[in-house]
Amino acid sequence: MAQSKKNDKNDKRGLASADKETKQRVASEGGKASHKNDSKSKKSK
Repeated sequence: MAQSKKNDKNDKRGLASADKETKQRVASEGGKASHKNDSKSKKSK
């Protein structure tokens, strides 16, 4: 169990360290944020 010790500088990084409500909110949004501006990147003919 060498990795059971937490590294202080990494305690607040990433979604894994977020509270339960934040994790649920992010998960419920799914891929919406990454595809939000998809129409702007496509060229119109």
